[in-house]
Amino acid sequence: MAWQSDWALTWDVTVATTLADSYVPASSVTAAAAAEAAASRKEVKYSDLPASFSFQPITVETLGPINESAVDFLRELGRRISSKFQEERQSAYLFHCAAIQCCHLV
Repeated sequence: MAWQSDWALTWDVTVATTLADSYVPASSVTAAAAAEAAASRKEVKYSDLPASFSFQPITVETLGPINESAVDFLRELGRRISSKFQEERQSAYLFHCAAIQCCHLV
């Protein structure tokens, strides 16, 4: 999918267990801390992608939070789909689908 400046969009979806021992110290202080930490690891993992790719990590925590850049991305994707198909609820639908898929994975 061409996303920006003819760059191909690539994403990686991860489910982070909010209450995992490694996340509890940060998650107990800041909402979405586990999601942000997992998203940062994915950005490092994919940092060697060719410049023609735009990478978007999408991390959903088992207790609900989603990393901030993924929230922005899903809103923009929903806006573009809504504009293309004249359907206003696409952003809400994308967030709903993300939440349901997270529930199926745990």
